[in-house]
Amino acid sequence: MSHAINHQRQRITLLVSLFTLVTLACAALSQAIPSQLPSPSVSQISTAITSTPLAIQPAAQDTPTLTSPATAAPTHPSQPVVVAHYCIKADCSDYTYPGDMMSGHMGGVPGVLLVLPGQLWTAVYPGGIQEWNPQDGRLLNSISADYETGNFTDIQYDGKQIWVSQYIPLSATESSKVLYVIDPSQAHLIKKISIKYGESDENAESFGVSPGKVWLEHRWINTDSFQINDASHYFGCDEHYGYDGQGLMWVTGEADPTYDCMQDLYVWSAANPAGQPLPSDTQGSYDGSPLVLANGKMWMMAKNTVKTSSGWSHPWLLTAYNLNDPKKPAIQVDISQYMPELNGNLLMAADNKVIWIASDTIKGNIDYYELDDGHHMGSLQVGQLIYGMGFDGSSLWVLDNVHGLEQIALPWGG
Repeated sequence: MSHAINHQRQRITLLVSLFTLVTLACAALSQAIPSQLPSPSVSQISTAITSTPLAIQPAAQDTPTLTSPATAAPTHPSQPVVVAHYCIKADCSDYTYPGDMMSGHMGGVPGVLLVLPGQLWTAVYPGGIQEWNPQDGRLLNSISADYETGNFTDIQYDGKQIWVSQYIPLSATESSKVLYVIDPSQAHLIKKISIKYGESDENAESFGVSPGKVWLEHRWINTDSFQINDASHYFGCDEHYGYDGQGLMWVTGEADPTYDCMQDLYVWSAANPAGQPLPSDTQGSYDGSPLVLANGKMWMMAKNTVKTSSGWSHPWLLTAYNLNDPKKPAIQVDISQYMPELNGNLLMAADNKVIWIASDTIKGNIDYYELDDGHHMGSLQVGQLIYGMGFDGSSLWVLDNVHGLEQIALPWGG
């Protein structure tokens, strides 16, 4: 019995000794390790890659760079405010902020932006077509483009697939446009469509989407079969498209064979691109204006020529049409005092409260206007060259050359 008791005491002594050693080790570690570890940067977070075909290139582990710490978006900021910046270059190690246009340093990369609920897509040169996580700016998927020298010109969503256009210069007299068709649910490339242009063809930058169709120049493409069809219209001078959700495709462009580039407004039945346009306003000049559907109206920019006592003026007019009346504007407001001298493309986007207008000039401002009557509400400085804008249901996103992707929190929320 005494032998068993002594054995039991030895076991207890051993256990106490082990417990003491563990306690001392934990205490030593607590002194050596800070109580609060720094949060890993976005570049240190491993990239989430979905299972995709070979067309998808795994996202680089060191991208994107969070150039300005993401903060929780204010619930009700007093004014629109930038809350996060994300670099979108493949290698952000040499990305300097901000970009310096005067010294020739382009802080960002040119491209186009598509904003969907819960998804961000860019197509940039160089870099290809990329999907980003809007929660933390991580690069999720990257699809390589066939051509490294062609600019991406437009990106649209047809309700099922994403379409991206890239302009490819082939020679002094020939060029082509490549359309990439992407399944956003799996982030894989479905189809590539190449369209060759001769010297007499216009290679417009923008295209439009309506149920079952992609519209471009004098063609339309079936989104299921990818068959290319001829349409009755032919546009030059950078046409833009906007589908109104009620069966009509609105177009600003030049259909006059004289090509004076005094762009007009045209409306087609979306079911019949080969038909004739409906009666619409052909009196104004919609000088490279995008079209935006918002608040039950189709919005665009007009630049009219007006004779005054001191000569001729060319005011910028923010213009909106009721969807059942494309012949006469329902809203038209002179916003010339807020518009820079236009050297690049106009950009427009809308949320549930305002229309956002910018141009890819060095000014780098976005102005916003009340949807009810078009009056100017304010301006926001975001970069130097602005390439794209879009609303995801709660935030405005901007693609610019200074920071890459910028997330803007809005006073009126979602």
